[in-house]
Amino acid sequence: MTSPQVDITPLNNPALIFWRHFYGGQIDSIRVEVTTDGGLTWTQVAGYFGQTQTSSTDPWIQEVIDLNPFAGATGLQVRFRATSAGCCSGDAAIDDFQIVEGPACF
Repeated sequence: MTSPQVDITPLNNPALIFWRHFYGGQIDSIRVEVTTDGGLTWTQVAGYFGQTQTSSTDPWIQEVIDLNPFAGATGLQVRFRATSAGCCSGDAAIDDFQIVEGPACF
C-alpha cells in the first residue's frame, strides 16, 4: 500500500502516526518505507516481524515514526510492504494513517 505524495514542508517536526494490528501465524514481515524521489529509492523507517497480537481481540498498537530525516520534502510518499510466511493465517491491518506535526521528543 503506497500513499500519494505529501508536501511536509509546513511541518517543523514531521511524524507518521498510525495504528496497527498484526495477528496470525503466517505474517512474515511488515516494512514501512519512505521515498522523496517518486519511488526511485525507498528508505525503511520501521519493520515488524511476525504477529504482535496473540488474539484477534487484542488492542491495536499506535506507532509514531520520526520523519525528521525527510523534513522539507515536497513529495514524500509512505508505503507499507507486507510479506506472508505462508498461505491463509495472517491478518495485518493498518488504520488512521496520518502525517502530522510530531511530538517534541521522539
